[in-house]
Amino acid sequence: MIYEIGLKFNIIYGAAAVTPTWTTTLPQSLLHKGFEITKAPNIARTKVEAGPVFQRPRYSVDIDEIKGILLVDSTQLETFWTFYSTILGGGALRFNWKHPITGIDAICQFDGSEPPSVKSV
Repeated sequence: MIYEIGLKFNIIYGAAAVTPTWTTTLPQSLLHKGFEITKAPNIARTKVEAGPVFQRPRYSVDIDEIKGILLVDSTQLETFWTFYSTILGGGALRFNWKHPITGIDAICQFDGSEPPSVKSV
């Protein structure tokens, strides 16, 4: 059986290198179908008593929010869940993978607000 895994994760620019790396037995790129990349908002706004709103950077690093789909078979699905649950502590830890557009090594972290979803194809 073939499955689609829906992923939402962040690419964190300027973050320190991490040890876990995306496993080579899983697809190395997302499907073009359903792919989205968005810059994470990086502005903290504060209203002031008079004058324009005060703005400052929220984070010291730049973040891309990625949504995409992996196409996997039953064995790869099991591998994914092991990687996600065991190696990444339920998606909490950062990992190395390739940027889906540039192919450059990137530091990634799953978005805890939207865990991976699986549906059969």
